[in-house]
Amino acid sequence: TANTLGAGFSLDYLGSVIRVPIKFFTTTTIKAFELKTRGGEALSGTFTLGKDENGAFNGTVQGTENSTSSVTLTFAEGQNVYESETETFHFVIPAGVYSEGIEMTLYDTDGGYMKAYLFTEEGDDVVAGKVYEYGERSYIPDGHVVYIYTPEDLVTLAKRTTNAEVYLMNDIDMSEVEYNSDSFNFYGSFDGQGHSITGLTTSLFNNLEGSLKNLNVTANIVYNEIGANSQTNNNNPYGVGIIAHYAYSATEEGDLREYIDGVTVNGSLTVGIETSQANYNIGGLVGACNGIPMSNCVNNATVTLGETFSGATVRLGGIAGAVQTAKTANVTNCVNNGAVSVSTGKASECVVVAGIAGHVSQAVTFASCVNNGAISFTTPFAEDEKVVPNARVAGLVGYTTAGIKIPSGKNTGAITFNTSVTNAFVGGVVALIDNKNGDISGSSNEGAVTVSGSFAGMWIGGVLGSTGKIIADDIKNSAPVTVKNATIITQVWLAGCIGRLDSGEDKTEMTITGMQNTGTITMNEGMKSSSSSWQYIGGVLASGDSSNKILKDCVNKADIELRPSSGSLSLKCRAGGLAGIINRNPIGSRSEGEVNFKSTKGSNEIGGLIGYLNQPTYENLTFKGTVYTNGTSGTNYIGGLVGNVNSGERLFKNCAVSGTVHGGNNASGAGLFCNPKSAITADFQDCKVGIGSHRKASSGGTSDLDFKFDANTELTKDLVIAAFTATKADDVTFTNCTIVDPATL
Repeated sequence: TANTLGAGFSLDYLGSVIRVPIKFFTTTTIKAFELKTRGGEALSGTFTLGKDENGAFNGTVQGTENSTSSVTLTFAEGQNVYESETETFHFVIPAGVYSEGIEMTLYDTDGGYMKAYLFTEEGDDVVAGKVYEYGERSYIPDGHVVYIYTPEDLVTLAKRTTNAEVYLMNDIDMSEVEYNSDSFNFYGSFDGQGHSITGLTTSLFNNLEGSLKNLNVTANIVYNEIGANSQTNNNNPYGVGIIAHYAYSATEEGDLREYIDGVTVNGSLTVGIETSQANYNIGGLVGACNGIPMSNCVNNATVTLGETFSGATVRLGGIAGAVQTAKTANVTNCVNNGAVSVSTGKASECVVVAGIAGHVSQAVTFASCVNNGAISFTTPFAEDEKVVPNARVAGLVGYTTAGIKIPSGKNTGAITFNTSVTNAFVGGVVALIDNKNGDISGSSNEGAVTVSGSFAGMWIGGVLGSTGKIIADDIKNSAPVTVKNATIITQVWLAGCIGRLDSGEDKTEMTITGMQNTGTITMNEGMKSSSSSWQYIGGVLASGDSSNKILKDCVNKADIELRPSSGSLSLKCRAGGLAGIINRNPIGSRSEGEVNFKSTKGSNEIGGLIGYLNQPTYENLTFKGTVYTNGTSGTNYIGGLVGNVNSGERLFKNCAVSGTVHGGNNASGAGLFCNPKSAITADFQDCKVGIGSHRKASSGGTSDLDFKFDANTELTKDLVIAAFTATKADDVTFTNCTIVDPATL
């Protein structure tokens, strides 16, 4: 009723009524009922009348220092026993805005309690004089055991936040019930016992802050606007996953009770983003994982960025869009079989697409993880249009700013990139380890990597796109790595194992041992470029232009080819069967295959093993195969072992070459071993040449280059070093060098 305060002033309702029905399944004795504002706003005590900006009473109330943000009702004996029935509770609260909502807690006489949250959505202002009706909630005391037999049981559980101990007793199909998980923040334990939940059209949980195990889930989920459907109260609020939008550990060091284990997901997740926010995390299991370990999980669902998207950074992963903390949050024995794809739209900063995790921000170990799903970023683009400034696309992990470990990781899924970007990193296992320590030892790629589109900078590796400090012993690539139908604006790094290996953050010297490539490396049809920058191409490593990185016992057994489908391609290339450029002798390394560069214009440095290596000593290196170029302009340095060794004193010790070396049309000669930039003093010790090796001129070249080695050939300067240099015969010596059967090399 209205009360009159003075002449002409009428004071109406100052509060609102809240109605909450609660269902009790067994006879329950409630001893207390507590309301508490999570944002600290006043609920009871002394209040003052609110005024507007002109000083007039505005019909609201405001708390004072004598008010409190919580109120507890203690039930009198005999008024607190509830049978197996639904009881409706009414309470009145002051009108106003409750910034973080209201927490309601019921306490029973057996020590159990239940929490529920009201007015938690943005814009949930409490209007004076209004009655707010809430849907029925079940009284399931936290810590108690809950058995799920029917779809309705799960619907009931989802109506409240709980840490109950939950068991799924049989398979359930949710397609015939209305299931809403938008406020289902679960921090208990959920054991699926090997059963399945099918028919979901929304995620199983909103946030998961507990444990989940032994569960199969099938869902077909479409979110047209990720921001509207998955906002949560965490530091990186926009996430979408079939299991949960956000999996989170409440403790700084992680909690052994918080984990995801033995969960399999099927179906599809399609997300369209129409609003611009800082970050979006989209994962087959969880959108973002922060501090909860995941093990023995499988994603079979397709994960797709849908019709349109915008925003600063979008991260997609078959298991998780992002893994945001280390602690105990390792990912172990997880497999992605579902396709993860981006096929349309734009972003203002970066798009990351990967089979296991899109982005990793802390030192996490991904042990024995496998991706079998196709990974693609294929957004159509107009000429001179940039879809996104930056992109990272990979089989397991797209991008990390931390020292992650991926021991024995494996990718078999095809990696496809075809769009327009400024800079992009593509890798069969990892796209980019950003200047931090990493360990990918024993990891391998068996999925074809194909890159097209338009780009200023592109770093491509069959295993790893680019990194600084890295432990990468015994990594392997056995799949083709191809660039085609591409416009190269500035530079490309292209290799079977690692695209670029730079100096790293701390400049520490380190040796990488046993890298192997058996997949063909190709730049062919539809290529366009007028770049004057160096392009780096290698069977194992494209560019290792840092003196603190050493390769040892690395092997390439595949062909490397640049062959435009028509015309000439204006590229300046450093290419080798092992590496395009390195700065240290890769002792014990070898390459067997063809290095074939046809219809190229511009200066090229092409070697059977290394395109450019400026070092005084070349030791224990082997090339068996063919080196071919018909470069038509500039100066081409062609060598069976090294294309360009620059100048100065050079020692070749225990090196071997067997095969054919073709000089370019205007090459400054072609040497069976090397082609110096200018005069050198060279000492060849214990070196070998295979019988039948052939130094040969290309069409239009000089016939003086054409020479075939037989068992009686005597090695001379003009045969092992390019014929047309200022090097004098007296400046080249041979000690214990022989012509041998190629089979012995």
